[in-house]
Amino acid sequence: MAQALQARGALAELMDTFLRRLAEALAAWEIPPAYAAVFGSAARGTMSLDSDLDLLLIRPDEADETRWDAQVDSLVQAVNGWLGNDTRPLQFAAAEVLAAGGDLPVLAEVLREG
Repeated sequence: MAQALQARGALAELMDTFLRRLAEALAAWEIPPAYAAVFGSAARGTMSLDSDLDLLLIRPDEADETRWDAQVDSLVQAVNGWLGNDTRPLQFAAAEVLAAGGDLPVLAEVLREG
């Protein structure tokens, strides 16, 4: 029982370290996201060695898409290196999210889990 608690504590510490690194990386972006969240198995705490990392990124409407895409590509490479898991960014422009309202089920999932 004590080993299981230690393992859970170690996993929680790893996730905290990952989330801190992710927040630091996003804060350093030239074009910061309007919103960003980890969701899916990583947010639920059920991520395995075979899981991908689901990452929602909301791009400001006025953002230069070429520079934005370069930032996202760089982040994906970094996160893949940190975790060893495949990173799957799901991206929307802020206007797309506003226009869709509650009609994007993935956003409800992010709000529940992210």
